[in-house]
Amino acid sequence: MAVNQFSFSESQYDDFYQMLKQLNTVNWGTWNTKEWLRFEGMPAYSINQYQQDNGKQFVVVKFDAMVKLPDGRKGKRFKVGGQRNYQPICEYF
Repeated sequence: MAVNQFSFSESQYDDFYQMLKQLNTVNWGTWNTKEWLRFEGMPAYSINQYQQDNGKQFVVVKFDAMVKLPDGRKGKRFKVGGQRNYQPICEYF
């Protein structure tokens, strides 16, 4: 049985990306998960904040199932901010 994969529309992607960028600018202790975006059919997700050795912050979003971005990339884990090769290694959102 095929599982439906959630595909971000351009506007959903833009809104979600802006949310991730905003979360990257504030300490995770101030986040209110009830304000996080939810779109119909989108799998559950978690977001974690990390700090590189040089002090630069980044966030990683992990979806419970594969999602497809408007540019065709697919994955379950993406980052906003930080260096591409810094742990955890994953695609930029």
